[in-house]
Amino acid sequence: MFSPSTQAMSSVLPSDINIPVSYKGTRILGIPIGQNKLVQSTCLDIAKSGDELCKQLINLADPQGATLLLGHCHTTRLKYLAQGVSPDRLKPAILMHDELTRSTFAQTLPHDSTQIFGSRSLSRQTQTSNLDA
Repeated sequence: MFSPSTQAMSSVLPSDINIPVSYKGTRILGIPIGQNKLVQSTCLDIAKSGDELCKQLINLADPQGATLLLGHCHTTRLKYLAQGVSPDRLKPAILMHDELTRSTFAQTLPHDSTQIFGSRSLSRQTQTSNLDA
C-alpha cells in the first residue's frame, strides 16, 4: 500500500492490521507513482530492461528481422509509461532508450548494402544511368 503521508495512513488503518506501507511510491497498472527519485529510477529500470533484447538483435543473422523486432518489441517499451508519467520524470529514461534504439539499429544494419538489396545499387548515379539507357 502506498501513502505519501505517514499521518494519513495511521488514521485510516486499524493498528491490528499488519499491511506494509510504502511512503516512497508504488506501481499501479505498471505506472510508477510517488516520489520523483523512485519514479525516475523505475522508468530507468524499464528502459534498461531492453538491453538484453538489443544485444540479441545485434547478433541476429537477418537484418530485416532484427529491424522488425526492434520496432515492434523494443521501441514500444516506454510508450505505455508515457501515458501515465510526466515528461520531466520520464526524460532520462527516454534519452537512454532512444540512444539504445539508435545504436542497436545502426549495428543491425549490414555494412554492405548488397546483403539487403542484392546486386542492385541504390546510389543516385546508378539510378540515373539506368534511366538514360
